[in-house]
Amino acid sequence: MRFDRILLSVITAILLPFALRAQLAPVPMGTVPDSAGFARLQNDFGQQKKFPSRYEKEILTALSFFPELKQHRVDFVLRKGYAPLSSRPTFGGLLRSARRRKYKVFISTGSGNGWDSIILAHAPYNARIGVLGHELSHVLNFSQMSGLQLAWLGVSHVSKKYMNRFEYRTDSLCIAQGMGDYLYAMSIYARKSFGSTDPEQLQVTAQKSNYRERYMGPASIRLYMADHPPYRGTDMSAQ
Repeated sequence: MRFDRILLSVITAILLPFALRAQLAPVPMGTVPDSAGFARLQNDFGQQKKFPSRYEKEILTALSFFPELKQHRVDFVLRKGYAPLSSRPTFGGLLRSARRRKYKVFISTGSGNGWDSIILAHAPYNARIGVLGHELSHVLNFSQMSGLQLAWLGVSHVSKKYMNRFEYRTDSLCIAQGMGDYLYAMSIYARKSFGSTDPEQLQVTAQKSNYRERYMGPASIRLYMADHPPYRGTDMSAQ
């Protein structure tokens, strides 16, 4: 009997993530849910979350791709800041288990520097969801780390090489979660904002694990999306 309980627990642990995804369907790109749809999103993904009402739709849509975070406390906070968005656990969370931590996603309202052109307030709808997905990929990563690992991550921020690799891998996680289309929209928008002559990188041959690229460009995103079955058949020219 004891063996049966152990076996059931193991099977449940393996199947639960798949069951969550089956029950909590993410919002595909190009779809803006109606009022009833957003009420469902609020019920399914808005628990233990605080966010500014002006970005409610974008945040709930991004959260729909992260059922693993359903029971985690996440606050989305508006503030002046250099980076368009950033995320971290609260300092007290370093001493708590992953499930008891609180995480904060900071949304910049501007700081008067060159990054202001791509803050959330100026980005198109799909691009907003893409960059929020990147930050939630950070939160998902944090939720799987111990307090000691998080402390080491904080120290490692002084290394440009380490941070290039860290942010690039975060984009790959965002794609694996199903948000490649949204991330692609944000990547193109950012490059257009900074005056790129080839914002879609149609003339670029991408290679995987190109850590000189801190955030994936469109060519790299297309390459990683090609490896994931949900994206096959996607017409990226329509993004």
